[in-house]
Amino acid sequence: MRKISHLLLFALLCLAFAPVNPAHAVIDAEPSQTEIDDYRDLISQDVRLAGIGYRLAKANAAYCSQKMQYSGLILHDIAQYADPQFIRHIFPFTQEIEISGVVKDSPADNAGIAAGDGVINFGDNLWQWENHPAPTSWQKGFERLADFKQILRGAFNENAALSFMLQRGVTRQQFLIKSEQVCLSEFEVSSGGNLTAGANGIKIRISMGLMNYAPNDDELSVVVAHEMAHNLLRHRQFLKENGVSDGIGRIFGKSAKLRRGTEEQADRLAIWLIYNAGYDPQSAINFWIRYGKEHGQGIFTEPTHDRWKNRVKFINEEISAIHKMKLDNEKLMDEKGFVKLDPPLLSAFRIENILDDGAQQQ
Repeated sequence: MRKISHLLLFALLCLAFAPVNPAHAVIDAEPSQTEIDDYRDLISQDVRLAGIGYRLAKANAAYCSQKMQYSGLILHDIAQYADPQFIRHIFPFTQEIEISGVVKDSPADNAGIAAGDGVINFGDNLWQWENHPAPTSWQKGFERLADFKQILRGAFNENAALSFMLQRGVTRQQFLIKSEQVCLSEFEVSSGGNLTAGANGIKIRISMGLMNYAPNDDELSVVVAHEMAHNLLRHRQFLKENGVSDGIGRIFGKSAKLRRGTEEQADRLAIWLIYNAGYDPQSAINFWIRYGKEHGQGIFTEPTHDRWKNRVKFINEEISAIHKMKLDNEKLMDEKGFVKLDPPLLSAFRIENILDDGAQQQ
């Protein structure tokens, strides 16, 4: 049975993270059912991650200092695959850029757009195909898709509603997407079985292994919210400005201390983010206890992160703070006893940035 190569698995990812080396030769045969199922599973996980990310980013938009207009579209480009002929057996690709998935209850979903729709154009012909000819390599295919996403994101940020001309089967249809404002965030699934996650300031990357490790969306939301917290608090920028090492030096002295501080902040803020999005904060405790017992290394834990028992301690403290703030806002609770809360770390972060901006203007 032929297995899907790392290149083909990676073909559904964004360009922001380094691609693997091409290893998949041109295949004339049709894909096996196993290969079809594997691709569909990867798409399903892509949509799952985007859905959790959307829910977190939407629920906390009022408290984020950086925002964006969101549509709910998940895209891929036929040219990003090493073997377009092979991949056409799995995805329709009536156009070179296609909707690979749509986030449930997102603006795109509400507009009636569906997976498999081919993109002809959007807005007032904002995508000029003649300026983006068919790429000559799969790497160039990723670059073209990145260009498309950048133009689309800019168009949505300038216009809350955009028209799309799409091809569905043999017909062309026009749709109107009315986007909505969310926290500035993008999401992607990376190939590989390792339990890894990362954030680069905007994007949040979760490995396929970690996606499968989280048994339900409540527990996966803990990981996504943790990485989102890093971005919302601009930890990447903070560490750079303070000269924190990215190499082996990260585990020593000042670098380790500052990194560990950002990890604790991310653990604490994540609980508020998942609470506001309607996920169960208790799931964070369940996740870290299970993860710690199965993968914790005791005294050998890298000093940039607290041990899992400390992380559980932080989370319990934040859950108690949430309960207290809920009682202080009891009059605002709905019939289910829910009220959105301004996370203290984000509140302090906004005030700090306002003061910084004021000082710079004087």
